[in-house]
Amino acid sequence: MQKRPNKISRSRRKNSAQTIFTRFMLIVAFFILWIGGIGVRLVHLQINQHEWLAEQAQDQRRNQVKSKQLRGTIYDRTERALAMSVQAKSLFADPAEIEDVEGTAKKVAAVLKLKPSDVFNQLTKAKVENKRFVYLARKLDEDAAEKINDALKNTDLRKFDEPRFAGLHWKEEQKRSYPQKTLAAQVVGFSNAEDVGSAGIEQSQEGLLHGAVIKKWQDRDRLGRVYDETELEEDERELPKDVVLTISNSIQYKTEQALEAGVKASNAKSGMAIVLDPKTGEILAMANYPTFDPNRFNEVAPESLTNRAVQSMYSPGSVFKLITYAAALQENMIKPDGEIDCRKGFIEVGGHRFNDPHATKVMSYGDAFAVSSNYAAIKTALGLGKDRFYNYALEFGFGSPTGIELPAEARGQIRPPGTWFGDSLASMSIGYELNVTALQAASAYA
Repeated sequence: MQKRPNKISRSRRKNSAQTIFTRFMLIVAFFILWIGGIGVRLVHLQINQHEWLAEQAQDQRRNQVKSKQLRGTIYDRTERALAMSVQAKSLFADPAEIEDVEGTAKKVAAVLKLKPSDVFNQLTKAKVENKRFVYLARKLDEDAAEKINDALKNTDLRKFDEPRFAGLHWKEEQKRSYPQKTLAAQVVGFSNAEDVGSAGIEQSQEGLLHGAVIKKWQDRDRLGRVYDETELEEDERELPKDVVLTISNSIQYKTEQALEAGVKASNAKSGMAIVLDPKTGEILAMANYPTFDPNRFNEVAPESLTNRAVQSMYSPGSVFKLITYAAALQENMIKPDGEIDCRKGFIEVGGHRFNDPHATKVMSYGDAFAVSSNYAAIKTALGLGKDRFYNYALEFGFGSPTGIELPAEARGQIRPPGTWFGDSLASMSIGYELNVTALQAASAYA
């Protein structure tokens, strides 16, 4: 007996095939739509967002760094360096890159010989405040930097720049060096940690010495290695300039040695000395005692930083008698070999008695000056009168700054005649009731 075909089975196979085909077409359609969507997105990115994407890519691989040109050099008159700048490195931390703050603090403190608690507190505070830059060590030379690199090397860390330690980096800076150490320290001065002049020539000539800030674009690969560097052009960049002083290194050294010996011999606390060329007025030496080493200015007592030759005032005493005699000579009132009777031994002016142990005889004005006679100087000043005496004192530069290119120069002090007392003219003629600087006195004598 012959069986009939199973129509139900055929129908099911047909439906199953149809279902598979439908699903396949759906998958194909999905892939077509997916690829089409990607294509549309790519076209959108390439055409509509090309510039934005290019900027984003550039920002990720490029960063701007700043550095400063080396500060100008300060020379003596023979072009021997008194102050100069050298390249240095400063170690800093980026707290955002540090996961183990405590471990980092202990390691860094051990290498830099610091207290672990201080480093830990510094890093923790910066991390809380979202700071990305914390100095750990400033202005180290190349040898010191290499030792730190070796001590902090972590071979398991994939980091291109030194040191090979998470969150630590070097910053290129400069360090001021004073090769002559204490020589002319108050004249040369020093610059601070930010390379800005803070005293002496370093301060007064800041506008010439300072180096311009240089901006550079650095392109880095994914490991942080610099493969291209471009310096930005700046039309108004000011190049640092060197400064040459009139100071002579050898004369300055001998002057400082003599000054120190004199201060110690007289049991004085301090002293200053100036050497000028009488023909040109150039300052060949300007010494102060005590002095200091600008390389270690943070350790110096504040009083040692003062340049007493230009910043301190004092009563000149008998030094000022030369001004009295010079004014009288200019007025043709006296002659060096002219005589003056000093046998009285004292003189009274305005109710004030001025004694003179040297006034015992008739002597020439030259001899009176040589023995520093009070009587002769006062008698001469009284002949000049208040106004002429005062005007000559001003012409010699007293009461006004000399104009030397050093900061904080004192003006000195000499009161106008309208404010004088009855004995003021006599007192001023022998160097009292007025104040001068050592530079003013030296300039007047030169």
